[in-house]
Order: sequence, then C-alpha cells, then structure tokens
Amino acid sequence: MQQLSGINLITYYAPVIFQKSVGLSRSTSLLLAGFNGLAYFVSSLVPIPLIERVGRRPLMLIGVGGQAICMAILAAMTVTIGDKTKGIVATAMLFLFNFFFSVGSLAIPWLYPAEINSTRTRMHGAAIATGSNWIFTFLVVMITPICVQNLGYKTYVMFAIFNFSFIFLTYFYYPETKGLQLEAVNELFEDTQRWAIGPVNTKKYIDAVKTHVDDSPGYLGTPQDEKSDIMEKTSSA
Repeated sequence: MQQLSGINLITYYAPVIFQKSVGLSRSTSLLLAGFNGLAYFVSSLVPIPLIERVGRRPLMLIGVGGQAICMAILAAMTVTIGDKTKGIVATAMLFLFNFFFSVGSLAIPWLYPAEINSTRTRMHGAAIATGSNWIFTFLVVMITPICVQNLGYKTYVMFAIFNFSFIFLTYFYYPETKGLQLEAVNELFEDTQRWAIGPVNTKKYIDAVKTHVDDSPGYLGTPQDEKSDIMEKTSSA
C-alpha cells in the first residue's frame, strides 16, 4: 500500500514531473525538486509525537485521504501543459502529497505489520511486508518514466484510484493498535464472523472477548449462540 500510493513517483522523478507534466524549465524543476525533498524531511517529523497520541488508524486515514485528493487534482491540472495557474496548483499538490504521505504512510507501515500480526505469525508477517514493500518500490520506479512518457496525466489518475481504494481498505480492515500489548492482538480476530475489524473500538472489543472467555470456559468449542454474545457485547464499541 505504501509504494502503490505513488510516493516514489515523486521521490525519484520529481524533476521529470515538474518538467514534463507541469511544463517548467530544467533548472526550475531541479530547484523545486530540492525544496520538495526538504519539505518531505520536515514533514516526516510531524507524526513522531502523534503516533502514540492520536493513533495509527486516524493518521493513516488522513494520509491516504489527502494523498488521493492530491493525486486527483494533480491529474486534473496536468491534462494540458503550459498553463501557469495550473502549473502552480500542480506544484502545490506535489508538496502536499509528500506532507500527507509523511503524516500517515511513511513511518506507520513499518510499525504496523509487527503490531497487527499474531504472536505466531508476527515474524513471517513483518518479513512479507518488508519484502513486498521493496518489490513494489522496484516496480513503481521502473514503470514511472514509461507511464509519464506515454500516459501523461493518466499516470496520476491511476495512483489516485489506488489511494482512494486505500481509504476503504484502511477504514474496514485496519484496526487501531495504539496502547495494545502485542499479545492482545490475538483477541482481535477471535470473532471470525465479523467481516470488518477496522471500525471497532479495539480495547472494548478485546475486553468483551476476554470477559466472554472467562465466563465460558468451553468457548472454543461452544455453539453459534454463545459466539453471538460477543457480537452483542461489541456492537456498541
């Protein structure tokens, strides 16, 4: 998800985008790319005090939402090249995209896989997450010049669609892990009938599961009507 947002489209090829999509001169493109990298560094400091205060899930939703909007506007502004006003807006979107990415998608994807996987699968899950991250980095970096050259603004439409889909993916399937002990994550997936774990209040949900297990020693082998108690206890979470 991190790489398909299009971040390396900007990180690696900002000068190319400024020159070919926005229509700026080579020297101006290189200068703006440098400032964009500096702004990216400053923005990366923003989530440091917020990850434990605000939580992972809100920051991720803000990040992917902002990324989607920025990519959509960037696509609209680069349909035609040469308009000065559109060029300014497109440039602003590139800077804003980096800001939103820094807030929600830069650091958290490196923390979240280790937090969301169960004790048994944590090592394998983190390894798969890291490996897939670099594979998609390679793919994005390799296809970007070809896409920009042949598709133009449609390249940004493609990444805008990816980011909009990430909003729904994050909302429905990425639960909050702030303040949870790693061992408690196992409890999040006790109820196999809940199709969307993301929106639940994770602390209340885990407490409800633990309470039910304590009250029903034979829970793991209980019939369907006992499992429904968890649904009732957590429906208001």
